[in-house]
Formats: sequence, C-alpha cells, structure tokens
Amino acid sequence: EKPKDLKKALNYINIADQLDPYNPFVFDYRIPILIKNEKFDEAEEYLNKCKPFIDSPLFESNYNFFVRKKVEYICKQKEDWTEAIKLYHQEIEKDPENSYFLRHLGYAYNGILNDDKAYLKYMKEAYKSDSTTTVNAHAYHLALLENKKFEESKDLLNDESFRTLLDEGEFEEHNLLYYYFLGDMEKAHKIIKDYDIPDSSPSKLYTLAQLGKIKQVNRLLKEQQFNISNKAYVFAILREKDSMYYYLNKDDIESKVINCRFEFDPYRKEEKYKEFLRRNFLPITNYNETNSQFLD
Repeated sequence: EKPKDLKKALNYINIADQLDPYNPFVFDYRIPILIKNEKFDEAEEYLNKCKPFIDSPLFESNYNFFVRKKVEYICKQKEDWTEAIKLYHQEIEKDPENSYFLRHLGYAYNGILNDDKAYLKYMKEAYKSDSTTTVNAHAYHLALLENKKFEESKDLLNDESFRTLLDEGEFEEHNLLYYYFLGDMEKAHKIIKDYDIPDSSPSKLYTLAQLGKIKQVNRLLKEQQFNISNKAYVFAILREKDSMYYYLNKDDIESKVINCRFEFDPYRKEEKYKEFLRRNFLPITNYNETNSQFLD
C-alpha cells in the first residue's frame, strides 16, 4: 500500500467516524488504518473512547491487533526485538488470561531468544486459556515438538478436542511434523505418500530435503510459490550455505521464524549467521558462541 493511499484511507475513515461515532463497522476499519499510518497514540485514544460502546469480541480482536503492531513498531524503532518480551509481559500482567498475548509471548521467546522452554510454557498457557482456537492448538503442538516432548505430542494428537479443531489435512500435517521432529524421515515420507500431502506443504518440502531427494525438491521449488524463508530452510538442510545465506540476506526474510528452528543449528556460530541476527535486530546469545552445544 502506498503512503498516499493510506493517507486518503485515513481521511475518509475519519470523516465516517465524525458522521457516525461508535459505529462498529467504522471502528473495525479505523483501527487498522490508524495503525498502518503509524498513528498509535490516536489509535489508543480511539480504543479507549470506543470500549464502552463496542461488543467485547470485536473490541478485543482490534485491541490485540493494536498491541501486536505497536510492539513491532517499537522494536523496529529501537532496533531491538528483545523489547517485545518485556512489552508482552506488561500486557499479560494486565490481562493474564489473554491467550493472544500468551501465544505471542511464546513466539517472542522462541524466535528472538531461541528459548524452547519458555516457548512451551507460554504456548501451553495459551492453549489452556483457550483450547477452542485452532491457532493455539497448532502453536502448542509445535512447541511440544520443538521441545522433543514426543509422548505429550502423541497424547495431544489422540485428544478428541484437539482433533476436532483440525480438518483431515491439517491433522495429517501434524502427524507428518511429529515424525519430522522425531527424526524419522522414512515414516514422515510414508505419511506424505499415504495421505497425499499437497506439494504446497513446506513440511513436505523439508522432509524431501532431509531425505536427499534433490529432484523432487527442485521440482517443488520450481512449481510451488514457497516464500524465501522456506527456501532458506531447504538449503540449510541440504548444507548449501551459499544459497542459504543468499535468502537469509533478503530484506523480507522472516528472521524470527528462521532463528527458532533446529535446521539452522549447524550455522549459529558462523559470523555470517551472527551478521544475519544483527541485521534483523536479534540478539547474539549463548547459542552463537564457541562453547555452544551445536557443532560446526
């Protein structure tokens, strides 16, 4: 979206608000437009003004979105993503049962500090707070897998309430992820074949790369619209460092998605990887030092 168009959108939505204050449809459009124009103080003032007049679910979803975007804005301004952890803790102090903030705090610990234990702690709390939301279910299961809690993962996969949140394709994707994180790529590959996991699945792409099926990997990369983070994963798995760093150096790389995953463990102590962290405002931690548990 062009800045000029965002300014026009803001002008029109402001007029709509003047004509019909507290209209829920205007409220639902005005908050994201204010945020896109980086009018965070104005958005917060508007949220406070409208709170008594807007249905709770609509208000909460917009407030959650506002906080997340403000956190991102502050971190980029300070050039320090660790600030997100403090800011989400502050929000949780005010609203301890907010599963949205609990989940995003978990994401922050995982993607920024690569702290798997804290990641699981807050994903478990998010799922406990709201086990009816599919995204919480996805996130909790992934946190179990990243922490190698395979028995708990199996229990969750067999839990009826968890299964009802997922369609058949999503459930088989989680089964695939179970074997992928377990390191049993042959069983992961069997699920791909038995359940016809779609070619657009990044997990399928990564499994084929782990198995060294280069022709199939190249076909998927050519035919499917994988993002640059997916491509960085593949070349990390294949140990093709030049190609991996080519994608890690892209401006729109999802740096926190990269930093949290085991596929990049062999590279964490390399100076090029540390430069990737610095460029994306991520901290150098003990995982990037020479006495780290990871091998060169």
